Amino acid sequence: MFSQFSNGNSLHDVVVALELHHDKCYHLGMGRNPIAKTTFVSVNQNQDYRIFEDFAFFIME
Repeated sequence: MFSQFSNGNSLHDVVVALELHHDKCYHLGMGRNPIAKTTFVSVNQNQDYRIFEDFAFFIME
């Protein structure tokens, strides 16, 4: 969702944007350490996409 709202085109765009704002990520519950690209890759492989699909349809309503 972050990528959609920030007009990102790739996973790299999301990682770079989060690195730029890593001080704020702690307040969003992401921890104090920068998030690695491999973390996103493993989550994307293991996460069921339907939860995000349902949320997107809810937001569009």
